[in-house]
Amino acid sequence: MGSMGKRTLLAVLTALVFIAVPASSGAAPNRPATPPPTDFWNTKGFMNFAHQGGERENPGNTLFAFKKSLADGADVIDMDVTLTSDDVLIATHDGEPCHTSDGPCTAFRDLTLEQVRQYDFGYWFSPGLATYYEKSLDVPHPYRGMATGDVAPPPEYSASDFRIATFDEILDAFPNTPMNVELKSHAGAEATAQAAADVLADHPGREKDVIINAFSQAMIDAFHEKAPGHLALGGSLEGTLDYITGTPITPTPVAVQPPDMYDLNGGSPGGLVDTIPILKPHFEYDGFISVVWPSDIDENQETDPWYAKLIGQGADAINTMFPARLHEYLCENGIPRPDGSPRCEQQECPAGQTGIAPDNCTNTPGVLSGISLTSAKGKLKAGKKTAVRVKLSNSGGSPIKVKLKLKSGNREVKVPGSVTVTVPRLKSVTKSISVRATRKAKGKAAITITTQGKTRKVTLKVQARFRQR
Repeated sequence: MGSMGKRTLLAVLTALVFIAVPASSGAAPNRPATPPPTDFWNTKGFMNFAHQGGERENPGNTLFAFKKSLADGADVIDMDVTLTSDDVLIATHDGEPCHTSDGPCTAFRDLTLEQVRQYDFGYWFSPGLATYYEKSLDVPHPYRGMATGDVAPPPEYSASDFRIATFDEILDAFPNTPMNVELKSHAGAEATAQAAADVLADHPGREKDVIINAFSQAMIDAFHEKAPGHLALGGSLEGTLDYITGTPITPTPVAVQPPDMYDLNGGSPGGLVDTIPILKPHFEYDGFISVVWPSDIDENQETDPWYAKLIGQGADAINTMFPARLHEYLCENGIPRPDGSPRCEQQECPAGQTGIAPDNCTNTPGVLSGISLTSAKGKLKAGKKTAVRVKLSNSGGSPIKVKLKLKSGNREVKVPGSVTVTVPRLKSVTKSISVRATRKAKGKAAITITTQGKTRKVTLKVQARFRQR
């Protein structure tokens, strides 16, 4: 966010807190709930949003950043978009290319897509730095020159990954990846909203998993008018102010996206306010998710204690500048993927258990995964005994008791009516079952065993008993 945006945000939310907190903090709204138009987002677990693709770990808003952040563990890619002079929607946070590339300080709105394709958007990136605006030659620029072909890109990436990307290209490149897209106001609300609506119309099926948001309510309203069937919207600044005072956000969003903290007194004691505790009764009441971004106020931001604080307060997602760092924290603290699956190897439970390691693993139910019936001799003398062997396998994490039903196809060959066998977790056991032939037995005996819908058969040859004279 630029300095003007932060000043606007501070002004709006200073009013928000002074007006709303005494009356509404900790209490749900006194109105009917306004649930989101889709439950795609509010049915998921905690999410790692890669802000600009993680702009302190990767060159922001590039295809490289989006690909790398997902490879490093992000769940959702976040981006900003604005228009070129030929009305192409491109991914960039800024109004001019000079802030992040070797291009000029000329508005994107005055440049064509072909022109901005010539610039290197990895040019000023240096790992870990908070902003590109304080440029320095005394820090490493590891991706400089890759967009132009002067430096070879990392394996599996190309020069185009470090050039400007269009919104259309990003949707094509990530057809199954949820996105959070901020419509920047550099080119005006009407033109930008129309371009976004047109691109999304060319990608049917993204109505739920691509959140369209903006700081400006005029931008949100313009987009909603042009794409009324798009179900995933964020709340604007104005919408959030009205929301906290009891008025529903319109059009109805799926997410509120506040910064983590506000400073109401310009650095004086007592002016810092955490936003999630104020907003939580409201967004939980309606069923929206909260996507929190770092305000640069908390000196602990983007550290483990900061992640722990926000998650503990009830944040549903963090829009982080360090997606790999957040991923590592989530792994170490047993917080799974949004669908509940393990986020990394260290969260995988031992064989036969489900859940998230180390503290939430439970044994899976016992599962009869294999059964076989054999006979070592394959024959039986009248008046004698032999045995058949049944082998049972359990692929589950809990022991199971298996009841076997037996039947002989020869009435002179006797078997037990049933046998119960306990099979330990993740084990196989072999049970010997006695088979007895009467003195009158002869011919063949088909022995069948049935359990849990599975039937196996073995045939024994019966030798008749002959008396000596």
